Amino acid sequence: MATKEKKRRKSDKARGRPSPPADELSSPVVSSNQTPAVSEPVVPAVISAKPESVAGQTRPLTWFTPNRSALFVGAISFFLYLLTLAPSVTCEDSGELITAAATGGVAHPPGYPVYTMAARFFTALPIGNIAYRVNLMSAVFGALTAALTVLVAHEIAAFRTGANSGKSASPVIAPMMAGLFVAGSRDFWAQSVIAEVYTLNGALLAASLLCLLRGTRLQKTIYLPMVGALTGLSLAHHYPLALLALPSLVVFLFRGQKPLLKHPAWVAYSAFLVAFGLTAYLYLWAVAQSAPALNWGEPSTAARLWEHVTRSAYRKAEFQGDLSLSDKLSFAGLFLRLWTTQWTPPVLLVFLPLGIYKLRDLPTVRDLLLGIIGLTAFGLIVIPGYPYNAENIQRFDELYLPVYLASALIMAEGATALVSYLELRMKDAQRPLWIATASAAIFPVIMHFSYNDLSEHDLAEKYNRAALNQLEPNALYLTSGDYTSFPALYLHVVEGLRPDVILANFTGDLSKSR
Repeated sequence: MATKEKKRRKSDKARGRPSPPADELSSPVVSSNQTPAVSEPVVPAVISAKPESVAGQTRPLTWFTPNRSALFVGAISFFLYLLTLAPSVTCEDSGELITAAATGGVAHPPGYPVYTMAARFFTALPIGNIAYRVNLMSAVFGALTAALTVLVAHEIAAFRTGANSGKSASPVIAPMMAGLFVAGSRDFWAQSVIAEVYTLNGALLAASLLCLLRGTRLQKTIYLPMVGALTGLSLAHHYPLALLALPSLVVFLFRGQKPLLKHPAWVAYSAFLVAFGLTAYLYLWAVAQSAPALNWGEPSTAARLWEHVTRSAYRKAEFQGDLSLSDKLSFAGLFLRLWTTQWTPPVLLVFLPLGIYKLRDLPTVRDLLLGIIGLTAFGLIVIPGYPYNAENIQRFDELYLPVYLASALIMAEGATALVSYLELRMKDAQRPLWIATASAAIFPVIMHFSYNDLSEHDLAEKYNRAALNQLEPNALYLTSGDYTSFPALYLHVVEGLRPDVILANFTGDLSKSR
């Protein structure tokens, strides 16, 4: 046998044939009464490296890992906000918040210490005027919220797959749609181009959801303190909205992390971090000691600090007694109009029910998101005592942002359900279906661009600059309402316009003591 094999190999070599590998030469001999084993065909590496669509399976989108897809959506969102960013101070609370940040002052109750400390850092950036820099902070936290929403959507998908996978069209495009749904919603976009507190609130909520879901999925105790720290910061930033979302997070925590909650030391440490975050309110007490230019409520004592943080000055306005049922129903109707306006009614009414249906296999996640929506909407409709009129309607536009964030995550699940349904009837069409479905997240961006484009919005600055400049020397300027008071406050205190003028309104002297 060996002699014959050597002769055959010499013959093959003379004819230019390659010799068979050693493993083929040593293959066992199959007897005549045995059925020979059939080996699977060998697929060349050059083909398997780029698989084509087979029976509805699309080529993996390997570049779009969860982190990269979040970075991609965050970058798009930031570019969009930067393109439409207000160049200077705007109306309402913008001028007051900028002044509090730039001068180390105290903003209106509850004071927003986390926001003012972060905004103070942005005032040092060497770009534009101070108002533009604080506006830019809203854009940064708005883009961060969109990026974190993508990661939260990936975590929801990972509850099904068991891993953070970005290797098919569904787990990649659906989370990116969630981020774009947040970024392109009308009122969240509106808050991302002016100096306001709400995009920071969105970023903290999205980060809390991410840590909560990831810690539950991986059953890692380290995420409990992260949730505690983020909760403490949320309560120290905008506690009325944080308290409305908190019950849903706590219920999810006890339903999903029961094994982790058996570690009392970690639970105690997490609770300590919640309490530690609340110490940010001491910043208001500290800066009030120096009598800054803006010292709302003068919280320089423990009693004054408590009154400021608990918004005691607003209680009479916010709780005016029993209101009629028609007032509450009108505010409920206002919420529904605002909710559907964020993405247009067809987008919400198609994707939200499908998403709720899709999440039937993840009841704890579904209840978490629906809880945020329900409790926030119910609380803002039932708790405040505002009568339904033109002045009070505009107070609620930005307060429902947690609802829009939770809705975006559910709607992304609805996009997955829609494509899965259509794919059963349209074989080998997953990629085109996803492209068509993703347009639902892009369409609101196109619709709301002109509404939110404040890139040339300088009316508040021009009007109040002209009003201050025409005053007589050493005049007393009595403003009326936030629309004129706060932009004038910014120009007067931060930019030093007309230092001889005393700026005052019903809250008292807003100029620095002289």
